[in-house]
Amino acid sequence: MPKRPARFALFAAFCVFAAGALAQAAPSAQKEAAAAPSEDELKKQEREQARLEAEKQAKAKQQALEAKCQFKPVMSDEDIQNCRAAYPVK
Repeated sequence: MPKRPARFALFAAFCVFAAGALAQAAPSAQKEAAAAPSEDELKKQEREQARLEAEKQAKAKQQALEAKCQFKPVMSDEDIQNCRAAYPVK
């Protein structure tokens, strides 16, 4: 009977080791699943990126129009057209 406790201790040590290895493997599998986005998520990201780029371009265009407009006491027809383009009536 003296061999039985030794076998039990060896088995218990193996179980602890196996549980630790499984605990480390589970988060890495979750990281891999989280790292690979689906096609829908990729399309959504692309649409969002395209929308942000369009907003950026529209803002740059508006700033360029506003830079052309300078309010003066006496304005030429060209100055008035520039200001109407920069600040349209809504």
